[in-house]
Order: sequence, then C-alpha cells, then structure tokens
Amino acid sequence: MINTRNVPRETMAAGFDALFSNMLNGAAHLKACRDKSARIIDFTFLNVNRAWEKVIGVRRSRVINRNMSEVFPDFNTDWCRFAEQVLAKKKGVQFQNSNRNRERWYNVSIYTPQAEEIMLIFDDITEFQKAQDRMRETEEKVRSSEQKFKSIIEQSGDGIVLIDAKGAIVEYNPMMERISGIPRSQAIGRKIWDLQYEFLPKGKRSSQAFKMLKKTYADLFNKGTADWLNRMRVVVIQRPDGVVIELQHVVSPIIINGEHLYVAFSRDVTDLRKAEKELEEQNRQLEAKNTALLEVMERLEAEKKRIVDQVRSNVERLVLPLLGRLSGRGTDEDRKYLALLEANLREITAGFGNAVSANMNRLTQKETEICDMIKRGLSCKEIGRLMSISHRTAETHRNRIRKKLEIADPSVNLQTYLKNLQNG
Repeated sequence: MINTRNVPRETMAAGFDALFSNMLNGAAHLKACRDKSARIIDFTFLNVNRAWEKVIGVRRSRVINRNMSEVFPDFNTDWCRFAEQVLAKKKGVQFQNSNRNRERWYNVSIYTPQAEEIMLIFDDITEFQKAQDRMRETEEKVRSSEQKFKSIIEQSGDGIVLIDAKGAIVEYNPMMERISGIPRSQAIGRKIWDLQYEFLPKGKRSSQAFKMLKKTYADLFNKGTADWLNRMRVVVIQRPDGVVIELQHVVSPIIINGEHLYVAFSRDVTDLRKAEKELEEQNRQLEAKNTALLEVMERLEAEKKRIVDQVRSNVERLVLPLLGRLSGRGTDEDRKYLALLEANLREITAGFGNAVSANMNRLTQKETEICDMIKRGLSCKEIGRLMSISHRTAETHRNRIRKKLEIADPSVNLQTYLKNLQNG
C-alpha cells in the first residue's frame, strides 16, 4: 500500500486530476442540488474527463458549472435516487443505463468523494449488451423454430419419422401412428431397420431381408449419403392388423440445432393407386370402344358414299335421259314441269361421286340407257320401240355392251350380270 501521509496536498490534488483526466472510462464529478425538502433533484457539473467527452459526445466547456437538467433535459432521474442512497450510506452503487435512442449502453458506478458530491464512472458495455441481445434473439428464434417444427410434425397430413445418425427413431408423429397402426410409444427409441422389417409383408420377411435393411442404413451412416435419399418411392407395407397398404415414401437429411438427422415422409396412397388402376382399365376399355366405333363409322361412311354414288349414277345416266326424251312430247305445261323436275334432280345429285358407273366407264350414254332397260327385263323389240331404233340396232348395242364389259362366256346372262354389278 502506498503511504500518502507525507505527500503534500497539492501533489495529491495534481495526481488526482491527472488520474481523473486520463481514465479510460468516462467520469463526471458532480455536486448534488437539493430542493426545500432536502431531496436531490439535480446535479451541477464540477468536472468531466476526456473519456466522458468522447463517450457522451458533449465538450467539457459546455457543462462545467451547469446543471445536468440544463445540459440533458431528459436525464435519468433514477440517478437522484441512487445519489440519495450513496450520500446517506456513503456506499457506492452500480446500475445500467442507455442513451435516449438506446444505441449505447453503460454500466454506471456512483460513489461519493466527499459530502454532497458524487462521482459517476461510465463503462461502455454496448457491445456486450448487443451480444446478449443477439443471444436472447437467437434463443427465442430457436425456441420459436422448435415450436413451429413440433407443430408442423404433429399436424402434418403425412406420416413423419425422425431418425438420428445412429438409426434410432427420435420422433414419430400422430399421422404415422394412424398409417402404420403402431403407437408412438412403441416406435420411439427403436432402430429404423427393426421397424421397417416389421412392416415387410409376411411373405418377404427373412434373415436375409433383415440384413439387407440393416446394411442399407449402415452404408448411409458411414458415407453420409445414398442414391435413394430424396427419391420418392412407392413401398408396400403390412400393418400389425394384417392390412396391406401402399405408401409414397421419401427420406431426406436435415440439420436441427447442429445435429444431423434424417426425416422420412410417408403418405398412404392405397386408395389413390387403386383409383389409378381402375382409371387405366376404364381408359383401355374406352379406347377399345372408340376403335370399334371408328370402324363402324368408317363402314357406315363407305356405305353412305356407295349409296350416294349409286343414286347419282342412276339419276344422271338413267332418269335424266328419259326426262330428256319426254321433254319433246306432251304440252307446254308438261314440258315446264319436266324442266323443273330435271333441274331439281340435277341440284340434288350435284357433286355426288359415281362408284357404280366406274365399272361401266367404257359405255356410251346410249349404251348405259340400254343397260338399264336390259337390267329391268326389256326385250330388244321393246328397247327399239322406246328408243326409236330398229330391233336389229338394239341387238347390235346389246352385243357391243357384252364385248365392252368383257363378257366372253355366252352362258352368262347379261340381265343377271348387270343386276349383280349394281348390287356389288
């Protein structure tokens, strides 16, 4: 301990001033101001050091011999209460304080060097306070995230199983209980390969299957990756009650609070898969019906075209020539009606094909008319009389028709041939 008994007072004062001025912490020497009831209501600045000027941002010349309420109208009145305690008990106190914008935080120490005077020492703890705030925010976020994560797991419409890096089940949500038929209490803590083996359909359970399951996860934990991670698969499982269901299943790695885990999502798609198969069968049957319907429609269209062509051929080659002959006979009124009938018939048959006459393109118009008469059973005499030609000329046309139609066999009846040609 330094003996200060023989040190002159002036030297002590100079030493105190030097110490005060060069302190790393901000310091202010104040005198208490009391009201009529002797309560401290303000302070007068006696001195401040350079660190105080830097921390507070106010120059010494602006505060010396001025009251604190003048310099800082919104100063913390708690200081008055603390000053009362210090001066009464002559024992220092500490408290934390921030500036008006709460951008800087200080640890403030108050003690009394002599009667009615106090010394304020400011220790800037802003960075420490910010670090604490960040830690509290982080802790709050972690708690909030954990609550959200837990809420998502519990309310998820998919079965969720959390697995740690050693294969132990650490979480098993309510939906997974409903899907699997195994309660959470019987799943937590078990190895995932044990549970998956229990889910295998009875016909697929064997010691080899169990070893394969265990090896699959051992490889994953050793390597930290596997080609089946993050891949959606459809698996078939058998519940303890014997019901076989199909699941969409995917396993993904996650990190929670720095811990490496694996999360398995499972969704019961038994009804969906059944509906898909029924829809596929319905589509197959519909395609077969559509094919059959198209074939029927094609046949109907072909028959329709054949009938239309036949009507056109008959009208153009048989009816219209007869109308032409009749137009030269009868009264003027008859000829008008015949002309109207001919125009209507031409309009009806306009644009029609001519499939029936395709086999008879080598015949002239007159030969075509004679074919129609032969087909209807008229003799050469009757044909000659209707066409105003001789009996022999009609026979000549008949022989020429047989030749053009390449009917070489004399036993072939021309009338029967022509009827078959029309029907074919």
